[in-house]
Amino acid sequence: ASAHVYICYAILACNLLKDVDTGVEFGQLALQVAIKLDAKTVRPDVLSVAGLFILHRKFPMQDTLPRLQEGYVAALEVGKLEFVGYTAYKFCLNSYWCGIPIFRTRTRK
Repeated sequence: ASAHVYICYAILACNLLKDVDTGVEFGQLALQVAIKLDAKTVRPDVLSVAGLFILHRKFPMQDTLPRLQEGYVAALEVGKLEFVGYTAYKFCLNSYWCGIPIFRTRTRK
């Protein structure tokens, strides 16, 4: 549950407080906590939110793609279909902005 709180604060820090550095640090902390604790029910939320709202602020757009793929798979595993949709949409959008043709995203690993 702490990973969920960290990712929520990351959004607040980036958007309301306009402190992108702190927001990205909390986003990365949330990712580390979710992965280390193997919190299967929280992991899709954290991976999706980090890929959707946080990571692109400090890292190249292409770096968000693996996290979004990981979030997609994690959401499928636990049945969080809303996050399946969010991450699939954002993965396609970010792939487009990176110049990756849509037919190449199917075979991307």
